[in-house]
Amino acid sequence: MYSADSGQVGGVDGMRILLLDAAPGELLDRELERLVGYGLAVTLNPRRVEDRAGVVQRWAGRAEFTDVDLFDEAALIEEVLRDGQGYHALKSRAGAPLRAALLAAGTAVGRPTG
Repeated sequence: MYSADSGQVGGVDGMRILLLDAAPGELLDRELERLVGYGLAVTLNPRRVEDRAGVVQRWAGRAEFTDVDLFDEAALIEEVLRDGQGYHALKSRAGAPLRAALLAAGTAVGRPTG
């Protein structure tokens, strides 16, 4: 929930979000700053980021990173199920195919619900 008065989001502390592909250029830092600022636990897939090393260096300790081909459904499912933690949300800018098997795996009984 977003509060216009405080600029804070309630009830999202620690919720896990997987950014399948990053915003381009300077927008990436702005997007990560906002998501982390809202208390979300962000995992970024920097596979398609030009300055991958720079992004990892700038955001180490504030975000987690993974390396997954977002057009490989089996790899995406494996990432969503990694360590049994799952994610509360997935975000994609590249139109990665979020097919039934991925959605079923990500919403299976026993997944965190917040």
